[in-house]
Amino acid sequence: MNVIALGSSGSPEVMMKMSEQLLVPGPGRDAAVRDTGTAVDSSGESGIQVRGCTLESYNPSEAKMDLAFETAEGDLMRVSMSLRWMGDDYKVRPADDGTPWNDMSQLSNLSGYVLWSGA
Repeated sequence: MNVIALGSSGSPEVMMKMSEQLLVPGPGRDAAVRDTGTAVDSSGESGIQVRGCTLESYNPSEAKMDLAFETAEGDLMRVSMSLRWMGDDYKVRPADDGTPWNDMSQLSNLSGYVLWSGA
């Protein structure tokens, strides 16, 4: 879930650390690291709040998660992320172009999601 918040920060330094620490090594991570050089620094506030999640598929080494979040404008959105177990945590397996999620679309409600609340 940190990938969504950190990846939308706009800060090249934050995005570089996120890519190195939270993405599975390989062509996708390499592309994400390269893309951090073109990121435009912003205030560092993404305005994104995670609202819920579901597991689309799971086995001990890989999972596919659907993550719902709310934008600063109040829109409910969702993305799908592929995860791989590495060491003692799941890491995001980005597409070869460096994109850490896919299938972004708008939601009308959070029905079917395990709700997430936090700070």
